[in-house]
Amino acid sequence: MATFAMQQPTNMNGWSIKASMLTVERQEGVFNNPICTPFETYLVVLKNGTVGVPDDHNVAIDSQGGAFLTSSPDETFFTYCDEYDDSGLSGVTCRDSDYHLIGSGFDDFYGTEWIPIGGSADAGEAFQLKFATWDRGTNALDTTLLFDDYLPIAEKRTFDTDFGYQYTSDIEMNKLVPVGLGIFPATTTSVTLQYTVKNNGPEQAGDITLNFTPPKGTAFNSITGPLTTMTKVTAQAPFADNSFYKFTAAGNVLAVGENHSGSITFDIHPDAPAEIQFKISATCSSAEKLFHNNYLIQMIYIDKL
Repeated sequence: MATFAMQQPTNMNGWSIKASMLTVERQEGVFNNPICTPFETYLVVLKNGTVGVPDDHNVAIDSQGGAFLTSSPDETFFTYCDEYDDSGLSGVTCRDSDYHLIGSGFDDFYGTEWIPIGGSADAGEAFQLKFATWDRGTNALDTTLLFDDYLPIAEKRTFDTDFGYQYTSDIEMNKLVPVGLGIFPATTTSVTLQYTVKNNGPEQAGDITLNFTPPKGTAFNSITGPLTTMTKVTAQAPFADNSFYKFTAAGNVLAVGENHSGSITFDIHPDAPAEIQFKISATCSSAEKLFHNNYLIQMIYIDKL
């Protein structure tokens, strides 16, 4: 067993790590044999606390809700072996060949892809992860477990369960444009920005959230669209108008290629500068590695000449 002490970032609400299982112990034709082998190897990843954990605290759960074990009946679990067919029909041992196992020491045996697992965590939470594995019947046959790519996740998952398999998505702030030409008269008292958030995949994305701080000389007024549940981190006086805002909708899920659209209206104060820069970002409860496209900046001009 290996134990790791973790510290959740104060602006993140989940985590993910990738796991892969390589084994000699699995037997061919496992889908037609419910008692596959007495030489079973298990993996558990245990998180302490009460947030983002099932009753048994084990978050090592695959995309089909199954455990990490060498006799897993899930067709999507062991994807690499020398008995394969790309049709993915029931009874087929693996969907892909053993090409990715060449040189690993598990040539001609069985391996999984990198499977992201994890769960929710309170922002700033200190917690422990315990990685444990054991062999039920023999030490003559080998199983190797690999771990990589620990990532914090921005939002807690509010759909399905908030632990286990972690979806991978690329959320893009696709559009942020003002209603109008972007140059406004000195008498302007409000400005509306239209936004679009898109999920580029490769999997569904949930808990889409808009994040922003109204810039100097402005204040938040209203929002339209599907993301209207507000969380506000109030700034101290005299900067209350520049508080931090998050807008989401519990359980909202975007399929690959889908988008959320709406608008945000800001009040413009008389003492606002002539050039005002708005920055809006989008986050979600999926594992993300592309962050360069999850925000947009829009400049507007107040004609004070």
